[in-house]
Amino acid sequence: METAELWPSLRLASRWVKQATHILNNRDNHTAGQVKASFRGLIASMARHGHQAGPLEDALQHFLKVTRSYWPGLFLTYSVEGLPRTNNDLESMFGSVKRLDRRI
Repeated sequence: METAELWPSLRLASRWVKQATHILNNRDNHTAGQVKASFRGLIASMARHGHQAGPLEDALQHFLKVTRSYWPGLFLTYSVEGLPRTNNDLESMFGSVKRLDRRI
């Protein structure tokens, strides 16, 4: 089977995505510094073990490059209480304000 050799790489990438999601969701309400340190550890692990990503290594290298370029602003939302962390959350917040404004 041609795709059988891809499964180990996909499993590894899936674990990384789940770890990143867990860290960034921050359900344990860690400080911005703690979230940043945890994510930095994951990124370092990904960089160290990137050779295990097989055919996904190029995509991983691109992800690491983009993450480095955005790093200075990635964790600002964790230090401001109540600030939405994603564009979808922000749009939802603005939508709620617009609906309330229309009703008034």
